[in-house]
Amino acid sequence: IPSLGVARSVTGNYSQAALYLGRTYHALFEYDKARAAFERAVKIDPDYAEAQASFGAMLLDVGDLDEAIRQLTASLSRAPDASLTNALLAQAFTRKGAYREGIQYAREAIKRNPAHAEAHFWLAEALRFDKRCPEALPQYTEYLRLSDFDSKLAGKLNYYVLGYLAGMGKKKRAAQTDIWRELQFMAQFGLCDCERMSKQFDAAIGHCQKALSIDGGDLYAHYALGVIYAEKFNQSSSAGYLSAARTHFERVIAINPDAQEAEKSKKYLGTIQQVVSALSKGNSAP
Repeated sequence: IPSLGVARSVTGNYSQAALYLGRTYHALFEYDKARAAFERAVKIDPDYAEAQASFGAMLLDVGDLDEAIRQLTASLSRAPDASLTNALLAQAFTRKGAYREGIQYAREAIKRNPAHAEAHFWLAEALRFDKRCPEALPQYTEYLRLSDFDSKLAGKLNYYVLGYLAGMGKKKRAAQTDIWRELQFMAQFGLCDCERMSKQFDAAIGHCQKALSIDGGDLYAHYALGVIYAEKFNQSSSAGYLSAARTHFERVIAINPDAQEAEKSKKYLGTIQQVVSALSKGNSAP
């Protein structure tokens, strides 16, 4: 009969093996197998904080936010100093629309590790959605500063960032450099949106243009730029802004004619056409 110490060692080895198996399946996008492996790891060792955190990250990947929060909360109760677990909880609550909780956990993650770039990103997102843009802006900037590295160093990216991207509906086997670019895009778009809401339209244009330089096919960035250029026309009556707005609204419709933003873009285009016609008549009058 093995001693208690040996039994614990064997149990630990089995739970660790299940954890690594779960991570492997997760990386291969085989979510059902990953879930089974993570569940096995936690069943073998209910106090295995690392396994619970990894399981929670995978659950974020498939959009099971409630169970992700349960696993991550259990992990955090056993390892409260884990910046990563706090950041994952910030992500989960922000995606659920519980922005105050998202802010709380993101701030805790940053307290534990001020250099944790993704924690700053999630704090910025939660603050923006909570209509607290003056606080969100420096957090987006800090995320961009901390994550500013050459693509050849992309191996340093946080493993769990992938969970966020696929969990938002992207079912592609993205390389880490693709993940880094996606987050760079989202940070620039967040800055654009905050500056737009603050009516700092020139700054907003710069950030949305940077976002589109990363992903030129994003519907929301094109729509935001269309709205911003329309607002710029209202401020200055410069016809050039109408032309720029029309270009972006037309792009929205081309990308997805069934999107809500496409319907709004059609209304904007109708209004722009009326304004252009009125300006043409005014210019042709004797």
